[in-house]
Amino acid sequence: MRGKGLRAHDPPGPQARIRKLDEDTIRQIAAGEVVERPASVVKELVENSLDANAKEIRVGIEGGGVELIEVADDGWGIPEDEFSMAFERHATSKLTDATDLFSVTTLGFRGEALASIAAVSKVKLTSRATGSPDAYEVEAEAGNLSVPRRAARAIGTTVEVRDLFFNTPARRKFLKSAASEMLRITDMVEHLYLANPSVTFIILSGGKEVSRYLATSSLKEAASNVYGVEFIERSFEFSGSGGPGIWVEGLSSHPALTRGTASRIAFAVNRRTIFSRSLTEALRSAYINVIPRGRYPLALAHLKVDSGYVDVNVHPTKKEVRFQWEEELRDSLRALVRSHLDTADRTSPANRPIPTPTSTPIRPPASTQGTFRTFEHVVMAKEPTSVPKPLEERFRGFRTAVEGFGESHPPITILGQIADLYIVGERTEGSSGPSPGQPEPGTMVVIDAHAASERVIYEKLRGSALPAHQDLLSPVELELTLRQIEVWKLCREDVEKMGFVVEPFGGNVFRIHAVPAFLWHRVNPERLKSVLDELSEGNAADVKESIHERVAKTVACHMAIRGGDALTMGEMKRLLEELYSTPENFTCPHGRPIMVTLSREELDRWFHRPSSKGARG
Repeated sequence: MRGKGLRAHDPPGPQARIRKLDEDTIRQIAAGEVVERPASVVKELVENSLDANAKEIRVGIEGGGVELIEVADDGWGIPEDEFSMAFERHATSKLTDATDLFSVTTLGFRGEALASIAAVSKVKLTSRATGSPDAYEVEAEAGNLSVPRRAARAIGTTVEVRDLFFNTPARRKFLKSAASEMLRITDMVEHLYLANPSVTFIILSGGKEVSRYLATSSLKEAASNVYGVEFIERSFEFSGSGGPGIWVEGLSSHPALTRGTASRIAFAVNRRTIFSRSLTEALRSAYINVIPRGRYPLALAHLKVDSGYVDVNVHPTKKEVRFQWEEELRDSLRALVRSHLDTADRTSPANRPIPTPTSTPIRPPASTQGTFRTFEHVVMAKEPTSVPKPLEERFRGFRTAVEGFGESHPPITILGQIADLYIVGERTEGSSGPSPGQPEPGTMVVIDAHAASERVIYEKLRGSALPAHQDLLSPVELELTLRQIEVWKLCREDVEKMGFVVEPFGGNVFRIHAVPAFLWHRVNPERLKSVLDELSEGNAADVKESIHERVAKTVACHMAIRGGDALTMGEMKRLLEELYSTPENFTCPHGRPIMVTLSREELDRWFHRPSSKGARG
C-alpha cells in the first residue's frame, strides 16, 4: 500500500449492529440541519418574530454571534403555559395536520428552531403574551429546560442565545472570524428586511446601535435603505404576471451598475426570503447582451404566489422553494425584466457625467508636483484640449506613435478613442516584419482602456512598493453602511496600503484624507464605497486567495478608467507606455482581454477586397 488512507476498493470494517441513537445525539444531528452558523440562528429567530406580527425587531450581536445573539420583538408573545412546548421538537402553532403543508402561509412551520438552537447553545427566552399581566422567562442549556419564572418585559419576546456550539467544539472551529460572521448576519438581516419592508429592523453590536432599516410601504425606499441611493438612481421598476397564480414586482439596475457576484439579487416569495439559482439566472439572462459575462445586476423581486402553487418544505433551512409552474415563472421573469430594461430611461442623472464641484481641491503628492493637473473635490478637471470635437477633427493629426517597446511590442500609432473607452491605433510590423525597413500597412489595434488601466493599477498595487496617494486639502466625509464598515475592519490594513487613508469619525461616518494616485486617472473618494461593496460580495474573508490579492483586484477595478472618461492623446500614450512595461499585459486581473487586433488581410476580406499582398486600389 502507498499510504494508510482508506482506498475506494478497501473492504468495510466489521458490520455494526443497528441501534437507536441517544437523545443528545439526535438533538445535535437535528440542530446541524437548522443551525449552520450564527446567521442561521438569526434567520430562525427573526422569522418567528415576523410570524408573531412584530413591527420592530432588534438584533443584538457580540463576538460575531458566537458569544451572544439577542433577538427582541414587539409581537404577540408566548403564553407562560406554552414555554415548555416551544422547546419541543416538532411542536408548533402554525400547523394542525399534514394537509396544511400544502398551503403554508407562515415563515416557520416545522417547530424545530428553538429546539435545535437550544441543543447547541445556552438560551434564555423572555416573553409576555398579549393580554397577560406578567412576563415570564425560562432557560435552556443543551436541551435541558428550567422552570418558568416571572420577569419584567413589555408585550413581545426576547430570545438570548449564548455560547453557540459550546458543546460541539468541532463545529465551532469551522466558523470564520467575528467580523466575517457579522457580515453574514448583516446580509441575512438585510434580506429579511427586503422581504418584509413593513417592519423596522435594528442591528446592535456591543450594545450600540450600528444600523437601522426603517419600515416603509415602498419597495423602492426599502431597496434604497439596503442598496444605497445610487441603486435607486440607476434602476427601473418592473411588475407583471409571473405565470399561473404568480404576481411579480421589483426593481433592477441599469447595465451601468453591476457586481461581480449575484449576492445583490434578492428574491422574496410571500414575505419569505429565498435563494434561487434558476430565478437568478433567468433575471441575469435578461441582460445577456448588455452586461459582460461574469457580472450581475442589482435587483429586488417580490413574488406573490398562491400558496397552493409553491412548496416551501423542500430544504432543511427553508431557503429554497419549489414552484408548480417554475419554467413559466423563469420565462415570465426574463421577459418582464427585459421589456422594462428596453424601455428604461438610461439617461438618468446618475448616468450623465458628474458635475465638477468648485471647492475642496485635491493636492498632488510633493514627489509629483506639476505632473497632475488641477483637481476638484471629487472629479479631476479635464484639460481644455479634451473638449469633444467633431469626429474628423478628433482623428486628424492624432498620429502620436508609441515607440520603444522592443521586438514583442512594435510601435503603435494612436488614431483616437471610440465611445470614450476604446483606444484605436495602427500597429506596424517593425524591423521584425517581412520587409525590414519597409513595413506593410499595419494591423488595426483596439485597446479596452478600462481593462488596460485595471491591469496596470493591479500590478502596481500588488508590487512591493506602496502606490502614491493624493492628499485631500479638506477631508471628505463618507457615511458607510454596517456591511461596508465590517468589510473595512476586515481589510483595513490592505485598503490603506492601496492608497486610501481613512479614519472613523464617529458612528458610521468616516473621513477620507487621501486617495490612490494614478497619472492618467480621475480619482473619486466616493469609490471607496464601491470597493467595500465589491469586497463584501462572496465574503472577503472566505475567498481562497489572500485578502491582499482580492483588495488589489477590487481597488484596481474601481480605480480604473471607465466608459465616459475621455482621454487626451498624452493620457492614452502614458497608459500604453505603462501597459507595455507590465509583464502580464494580455488580460485584466479578471481574465478579460485587453487588446484585440485585426490584420489588413482580415479587413480586406470583410470588404471583399483582394488580399493586401496582391494588387491595391
